[in-house]
Amino acid sequence: MKHEWKKHEKTIYGAKAVPALVLIPAQNYIMIDGKGNPNDADFSHRVSALFSLAYTIKMNYKAAVKNGDLKTEIDDFAVYPLEGIWRLPQGGEFRKEHLQYTLMICQPEWISGEMVITALEQVKRKKPSPLWEKVYFARKQNGECIECLHIGAFDDEPASFEKMKQFASENHLQWNKDYIETARRKAHDLKEYIDVLFDWFKLNSDEFALEIQSVEAAELTRNILIDWIPIFEDKQVDYDIDIPEQPVRVRLDMDSYMRIINNLIQNVMAHSHANKIKIALSMKETNMELLLADNGVGIEKEDLKHIFERLYKCDKGRSQKGSGLGLSIVHQLVEKMSGSITVESFPGKGTAFILLFPLEI
Repeated sequence: MKHEWKKHEKTIYGAKAVPALVLIPAQNYIMIDGKGNPNDADFSHRVSALFSLAYTIKMNYKAAVKNGDLKTEIDDFAVYPLEGIWRLPQGGEFRKEHLQYTLMICQPEWISGEMVITALEQVKRKKPSPLWEKVYFARKQNGECIECLHIGAFDDEPASFEKMKQFASENHLQWNKDYIETARRKAHDLKEYIDVLFDWFKLNSDEFALEIQSVEAAELTRNILIDWIPIFEDKQVDYDIDIPEQPVRVRLDMDSYMRIINNLIQNVMAHSHANKIKIALSMKETNMELLLADNGVGIEKEDLKHIFERLYKCDKGRSQKGSGLGLSIVHQLVEKMSGSITVESFPGKGTAFILLFPLEI
């Protein structure tokens, strides 16, 4: 059984674009301290070091279970997201070069200090760096926190903090100048790239397996899109969602289907410069059709031939941010679930992705 923090710890890592008060329990973390602007290379190097260690811990754990060295029902776990505690010097104004921070990746309770030390010695040998001497393993006592999902670049974060400060004031909560930021799936940062790259490798390895089951796709799609509505409204993107009331049954892997929709919408939000998006689910003969269309800048005809290729980026009039892997992952997941995906686009008018999945007979 694989432990998925997205499923088992939703109250901690299920942040929405609207602030909420949550109780964070004591947790174990691998950590590294730093200071300065998070847009600088030093910050990226520290993030990369933490994730290299986190994935080494995970792989060692899987190998130990497979080899029989560990007797447990949990044979794998998803690497936790990047978290950080950020501070300003006492009385200092908000300038990024003055920030002091502790970057953290949570570790499951069954990961011991000895396991962390073993993995740390491995990464030291594999990729020598002075940063390894700054990484440590500790238990952090947390408590009540205001949680809010930030979507976008680091430079846009002040707007999210203002939302949180307003929430604190309205609920008579004390505002602490330390804040916790969880870098999630839609943020444009190094962790996003590492996560997506790791997912792409998994898709092309023997480790990857789908859990195909009979799914009521209309209700599932509605539940996925609920989380996007406040984001559309926050970004002033008009949305037209058309999902039938009658059940639409198909055989899907639910996590993969969610990933497909989230990747496609994120692609629109990050690259298209659209202010309108349409998402429609319908039944077409023996297939379920999912349409996702926008009125953005569109994609050039020459680029359309390559958009599902690994690491391909369209850079004509579209944002250059991104990993170049999101649409490749979408394409592979769709095919692994016996579906198909096509794209139509006209420069200056918009883009439409059309997905087909066989209806369950």
